[in-house]
Amino acid sequence: MAVTIRKMQERDIIGVRLMGFSTSEFDTGTSADTFYSRKTMLKWIKDQNGVAFSALSDNRVVGFILGNYLSASRGGYINTMVVDPEHRKQGVGKELLRRALSELQRKDCAHVFCAVEEENEAMLAFMRKSGFEVGRSFRYVERMLD
Repeated sequence: MAVTIRKMQERDIIGVRLMGFSTSEFDTGTSADTFYSRKTMLKWIKDQNGVAFSALSDNRVVGFILGNYLSASRGGYINTMVVDPEHRKQGVGKELLRRALSELQRKDCAHVFCAVEEENEAMLAFMRKSGFEVGRSFRYVERMLD
């Protein structure tokens, strides 16, 4: 099956949220929701500093990447990337990351960072292979404002 990567569209949000809620990595151990609301997703894809791409196969979301350009620091943050298990190891994640990095570079981004769980060895290996350095571990802390 061919996979198409495109800028995330409003019609992709349902599939993205279904994938997000079913991915255990989003459980932060805090009381916050485990994935983004529809309202947040809409803002994300319309935000000029948002970076959001969907991977589709047969009009079904099979992967996505969400990031942001932080203009004050010229930094890019990859918030999350998920690829459906049956589409892994087929270049989908690589292409999602490539498109996100290209978009960040177009926005004048100088460096990109993300947080990966220490136990997520597959993602750490993927990021290393993609040219990222793996630094030390941090503790996730969070406070909701709305």
